[in-house]
Amino acid sequence: MTTTPSPDASTGTLMTDEEYGALRASAALWAGTSVLITDRRGRVLIQHVDYRPTCLLPGGAVDAHESPARAPRGNCARNSASR
Repeated sequence: MTTTPSPDASTGTLMTDEEYGALRASAALWAGTSVLITDRRGRVLIQHVDYRPTCLLPGGAVDAHESPARAPRGNCARNSASR
């Protein structure tokens, strides 16, 4: 199945499930982070990505130079429009 972006998503790289799995499997060790961000009303921030049909919590890979504790801040900053 090929995933498609949501109508309001920016243009990016589309991957089949097999391509996405191969990309993840190509690394000997892969670590990632997710963060749960809420506002005072309890609404949860979600991220629309162009490579999955569902929404995700903000986050991403832990880069080689990052510690797992610092990665969420870097990932959120890189993926948000409100830096």
